[in-house]
Amino acid sequence: MQWVRRVDVPAPAEVVWELMRDVGRWPSWNPAVAHVDLSEEGLVPGARLTLTSTGMWCHDYRVAFVEEGSRFAAVSASLGLGHWFERRVLTGGTDACTVRLTWAIGGLMAATADRGVHAVVTSLLDSEGVFLRERALGA
Repeated sequence: MQWVRRVDVPAPAEVVWELMRDVGRWPSWNPAVAHVDLSEEGLVPGARLTLTSTGMWCHDYRVAFVEEGSRFAAVSASLGLGHWFERRVLTGGTDACTVRLTWAIGGLMAATADRGVHAVVTSLLDSEGVFLRERALGA
């Protein structure tokens, strides 16, 4: 199962990329993220990343890839269920860009995901888009 949101952001692609790439500061602009731990090497393939939400979950990820100025993804796997997310600047100009926010689950247990999971993930992605736009405007 995969959820994708496209967000038009009225800010330069470089500004938006820096906001998304600086995962340690996500809690400062995204109220759904309470805490982030990123290993010392920073946002590079293989780095450990732990995201804690405001009361719902805590997941450990490994950064899968980083394409500087464009996109990055992280994956988390446990017995029977894996999930991943990607943040990507699709297009950009001097004063606006489009971002794609993706979150997906897979594995044997993914089929048990119910409407509640769908509603939570949809809400989180929609909120992230709104807060990313607001933060980019204030950057």
